[in-house]
Amino acid sequence: GVGVLLDLGSPAELTQLRVRLAGGPTDVSVFTARPGVNRPVTIRGLVRRGSARGVGSDATFSMSEPVLTRYVVVWLTRLPAIPDEPDSYRGEIREVSLRGYS
Repeated sequence: GVGVLLDLGSPAELTQLRVRLAGGPTDVSVFTARPGVNRPVTIRGLVRRGSARGVGSDATFSMSEPVLTRYVVVWLTRLPAIPDEPDSYRGEIREVSLRGYS
């Protein structure tokens, strides 16, 4: 997989995350670091907060209760094929919106 690490600057309570993508279908997972964890360099040790398969251009992940974290990882686990380019794939994260409390 491939993804993006978001650093919120300080711990905050995350309640919802929306990911806007280009192309599709894409499989997406969202992970958070536990409070007090230094900047993660792998997804090992992170907590999976949600995943979605076959996403088109938009996916929303709502937390059942607020999650205290500083780091959020949006991880693409399956990328869409590039038309007319055999065995080529490309995923693009256009925007990530976070909702919660600081």
